[in-house]
Amino acid sequence: MKLEFFKDGNAGRPMLLLYGGGTEEVELLRQAFRDVAQGRVRRLAVHNLPFVEAVEDCRLLATLGPRDIGIETTAPTDFTWTLDAESWLGTDELLAPFCDQEPGVRFQYLNPARGPEVLYSTRREW
Repeated sequence: MKLEFFKDGNAGRPMLLLYGGGTEEVELLRQAFRDVAQGRVRRLAVHNLPFVEAVEDCRLLATLGPRDIGIETTAPTDFTWTLDAESWLGTDELLAPFCDQEPGVRFQYLNPARGPEVLYSTRREW
């Protein structure tokens, strides 16, 4: 699975794209987001997960907050994504269909709050 930032991504807006990987990697990502939601992990460095390859040094820190803040840019390719527990669990649920192997390109918006879009896609397309 790769993590890549597009300055002019979807409809010309900034976008973080998680893509590729198989059903096992998606399930591992879901578990990581559940760990954040349940407070087992307060700050998850998505780019450092063993199954994630950061493209052009893109960094994404997922954090648990008292409310949804969304994506904050801390440097040109460094981002902090803060959601409350309910929204992290919702993100986990949005990824569930990708645990089934189906052909073709499928994608899903993941960020319910402000800031750049966050998408998961089966390929580097959306």
